[in-house]
Amino acid sequence: MAKLKLGILGINQDSAKKLNREELSQLVKKTLEIYPLGEILKLSAIAIGETYATSQYLRGIREASLLQKRYNSDIIAIVEDGAHPYYDKKTGLIYSNINPLNLSHQLGHKLGLSHPKHHCEEPCSKHYAKRCKFSKEIMGCAGTIEETIGFSKSDITTLKKVYKI
Repeated sequence: MAKLKLGILGINQDSAKKLNREELSQLVKKTLEIYPLGEILKLSAIAIGETYATSQYLRGIREASLLQKRYNSDIIAIVEDGAHPYYDKKTGLIYSNINPLNLSHQLGHKLGLSHPKHHCEEPCSKHYAKRCKFSKEIMGCAGTIEETIGFSKSDITTLKKVYKI
C-alpha cells in the first residue's frame, strides 16, 4: 500500500511564538520516527499561515483545504504553538502543538486507533501517569511522562493489518 501523504499547516497568531519551516520539519521527522508512523505516512507539504484569534478556526480550515488540494495530502495537521491537541472527526483535521508525542497521538486517532479500552476517566497528568499502566503508550497517557515507549503492541498490530505494512 502506498504511504498516506501528510500535510502540515503551521499557524502563527499575532501574539504567539512564530513557527518556522525548520521547526515543523523537525516535528514531522520526530513524529515519523515513532514506529510504525514512518511506514504509513510521508510528508507531502509544509505551509505556514498567519491568523488572528477571531478568525483562526475558519481560516485554518480554509488554508487546510487549500493545502490538501494543492499537494493532494491525505491527512492535514494544523500545528500551533501552545495549542490543545485534538482530532476533529467532523472535519477530519488534526490539531496539535509542536510535541511529536501529541501529534502522533492525534495521528493515531485519525488512523483509527482509540484510547486503551480500560483507560480510566481520570485526566492524564504527571502525577496520575505514574500509576497508570497505559502511561507509556502513545494512545494512553503518552506525553505526560518522559518514558514513552511508543504505540502499544496491539496498536502496532492493528496499524500493520489495516495499512498492510
